[in-house]
Amino acid sequence: MVCVALWDEDVPFVNPEFYSSETTCPDSLIEHVFRPTPQSTESMPLIQDRIRIIRENGLILCNVSCLVFV
Repeated sequence: MVCVALWDEDVPFVNPEFYSSETTCPDSLIEHVFRPTPQSTESMPLIQDRIRIIRENGLILCNVSCLVFV
């Protein structure tokens, strides 16, 4: 499971400030998160589009003043 693996790797995947920033969360880390399983021969399709959408959503969540993230 992706969430368990990220938790074990100490990646703050629930923090939009983290994944909206290319500095704290480079594209290579997101690609690592969505890496194929060892038995798979295919990588995730449209990964660059997915990264762009992840960052956009993070920025939107960071700009919503009524939400608080711990």
